[in-house]
Amino acid sequence: MIPETTVGHGWRTWALPGCVFVLVSAGFGLGWWVSERSENELVRTETELSSEQIAIRIEDYLRVRIDLVMHLRDQWLEEDNEGIEAFDLHATIARQRYPEIDAINWIDSEGVIRHVVPRVPNLAALGQDLTRRPVASEVLAVARESWRPRITPPLDLYQGGRGFAIYVPFIRRGKLEGFINAAFRLAPLIEDCLERGVREHYYFSLHDGDELVYAYASDFERGQRFAATREFAVGDRKWTLRVYPTARQLERSSIFNDELVSLFGLLTAGLLAFTTSDCGAWLRTLPP
Repeated sequence: MIPETTVGHGWRTWALPGCVFVLVSAGFGLGWWVSERSENELVRTETELSSEQIAIRIEDYLRVRIDLVMHLRDQWLEEDNEGIEAFDLHATIARQRYPEIDAINWIDSEGVIRHVVPRVPNLAALGQDLTRRPVASEVLAVARESWRPRITPPLDLYQGGRGFAIYVPFIRRGKLEGFINAAFRLAPLIEDCLERGVREHYYFSLHDGDELVYAYASDFERGQRFAATREFAVGDRKWTLRVYPTARQLERSSIFNDELVSLFGLLTAGLLAFTTSDCGAWLRTLPP
């Protein structure tokens, strides 16, 4: 007969070390889970704040340039000068100040572009009848009826590329004489606005309704989990900004390296289990 002291000796030897390994591993697992949640909340908060700041930057950047076009209209009206030379002078000064404005044009009351500044890069627009263009004609009609500035959704510009335009009614002595029109190409405009720091840390896209305005994006799925959106005004229109972090930003926000934490937890659990096993074996050698 096998002595009772040897029956179940194996499971008794490893039961306590096994429990220690499981408990310590579970403790590290719980700690990792809490840490992961904290990191996710940190990334989510940082992305929310960054999306707000990016939206404010774009909104302010565009508002300054749109307001400049309306200021040009007011200056021309104050001078009470009907000559196109005055328009040409003010438009040239405005573009020297903000060269991101691709063109500043004079449109007559019938919707035909009669004068362009600067002339050479915008010759393709000269003489064009905007009432024949689907998107531009609709916005121009609203500006004509309301006597208020109106901005187009994204469209193909005569100067080339995608952009948007503003039509500012020119009212003198109660009569609509025409429109001051400015054209903005989207890619260089947004890139100039957000050239400092943003691209290193965030992907983003801009939409006007369902229409894509601009995108600096990636299929980086992990970052898209933390996407934040913001709406802001561009004249009479609403744009939507969507922002999510790059891999570099996620690494920057990470408190711990997940792989190292997991490895350290397993090694610690194994070491404690082995130590417990040795202590148990030593205790069994002691006399009763």
